[in-house]
Order: sequence, then C-alpha cells, then structure tokens
Amino acid sequence: MIQAPCGPPTISEASALQQDCRPERPEVRLPKVHEGSGTLDVKPGVPAQLTNVMASPSSSDVVTTAERGLLSSMVGKDGAMSFFGRRPTAAGYWGTRVQSSQEVAQTMLAFLDDLEAIDPGLALSWVSTAEFDKVPADLSVDGLVRIFEHSRSKEMGYSDTPGPGYDIDLSPEDGTARRVGAWVGGLETSAPNSVLVSLPTETQLTDSTRRLLDPDIGDAIMRVIVKHWKPERARWSIGDYRKLQKRSKGEVEVGWETYFHSGVTFDRSALPQSAVVEELPTGTLIRLGDKPMQVDSADIVAVRAALDYPV
Repeated sequence: MIQAPCGPPTISEASALQQDCRPERPEVRLPKVHEGSGTLDVKPGVPAQLTNVMASPSSSDVVTTAERGLLSSMVGKDGAMSFFGRRPTAAGYWGTRVQSSQEVAQTMLAFLDDLEAIDPGLALSWVSTAEFDKVPADLSVDGLVRIFEHSRSKEMGYSDTPGPGYDIDLSPEDGTARRVGAWVGGLETSAPNSVLVSLPTETQLTDSTRRLLDPDIGDAIMRVIVKHWKPERARWSIGDYRKLQKRSKGEVEVGWETYFHSGVTFDRSALPQSAVVEELPTGTLIRLGDKPMQVDSADIVAVRAALDYPV
C-alpha cells in the first residue's frame, strides 16, 4: 500500500487505529433515457414522477441497462420510487469489452458464488426477469449462457450484428428488495458495460437482511465486483450522493466507497478527513467513514475536487 505524507490513512491502517441509451428490447416497457438531457421520455403507463429524476445535464452513466431494470422494479402502485434517495447500490462500469456468452456466464457464476459467501442475505434463489417471470433461474454456467444468449436473441429484437452485449436481471424469489443486474460483454456506445447489486433501504430490512447495510458487507461487495468484472470505476452509493454530482461522460462517480483504475490521478491532500485510501492491485479504493448511509455531502464533493472535477 502506498501512503503519501500527511494524506489519509489506508483502510487497513484505519482499522488498526480503531459508481443510457442502450439498444431497447421492444417488449420491455421502460423509460427511454437521453444522456445529457436530464429527462426521461416516459412511455404511457409509466408514472410522471420518473421524469427529470435521472441526473442533471452532462451526467455520464445516466442509467445503464442494469439500472433501468432496477428502476422499473422500484415503481410502486402509487408511482413512488426509491432509486434516488435512500436506495443503496454497488455498481461497476467499464468500456468496450466484447466477450462470448460462455465467458460472461463463467464470470457471473463466480461472482454470484462470492456474493453468497459474503452473507446469507445474498444467498438467494434468484429469478431471471430478463427471460422469465417468477421462475427460479438455472444459475449453472449452461443456464446462464442460455439466459445471456436469450437476452441478445432475435426474439428480443436483436439482429446478428455483434457488439450489443448481454443483459441479465436477477431478483430474489421471495420478492424482497435485492437485485443483481448486468449489461456485459459488449461495445460501449452511449453507456458503459456495467454490473449492479441493489440492497434494501433501511425501512426494507428484515431480520435476515439487516447486516446487508453494514460497512464490511458493502466493502466485500465492492471487492468482488472489482475482482470478477475488473471495472474501470465502481462505487457503493445511494441516490442522495448521486444527486450531488454533475458528472461528465467517463467521470468517476463518488460514493461511500469509490474505486477507480490505476490510470486515474487524484490529489490525496484534498481528500476529506473521513477518507481512508487503499491501493488495490488494479486501482484505488476510497472509503468515506464507516456509515455507508450517512456520508456528509461535503465529503462527496471534496472527493470530486480531489479528482479535479467541477464541484
């Protein structure tokens, strides 16, 4: 680990002391996102509350395909939504990486196995809403290959043109507020390849899921995202933190935990007092305290300043 003089401590040292214009699938009735406009063209039947919630102008990674699946599932009967606000998500993003369905299936299986090992609350019987509805998914490599290939099939509105990537959207069989979504193995057009883990809000926690918002769980999820998907940037965040950031394309989104690959430079001396830094083999991980849901907005802004982003 590398520690600059007078800079924030590493995560291990602190312990010792105490972050879409994807091709649309015709049958999926989701809002169409225009990157940079900050608005949604909402189709009939989608609550008006979804308009203008996605991000301010010039934001990047404005709702990846994985997040859009998550978004549609969060709209309640009264039109209320929690994607922005207190909804916690851990997500990784990367550019063009064309892969076969077999490759992404093997990665996804290893990723899901590691999520299960983190906490029993992540060891669930998932269903694939991309292909089925409320049907237990076959999460073997062969089963995942079928799910991924179906997501890019002519039945889903695609031609044989290579490059659009594979889509998967997994949620627990019991319907509780947890999801895993990904758009992987393709070209980056107006939105990146991505993987996302959604967790319950404070009000949705049960006895079996209460630990999912603990910092050690969030940190472990971030690390398995980095381990298996090798993103260029990743974050554990809630909507409240996202709304503080007017991002341009390719900028790192700052959250409670923020990861970026080794090619990104930043000013350690400008980081807030709450920040602890760890150098991973492929990049840098910054954590803002030990309360993932209660990060000071000034600390989010300070990390953006350390990255030399507009604040």
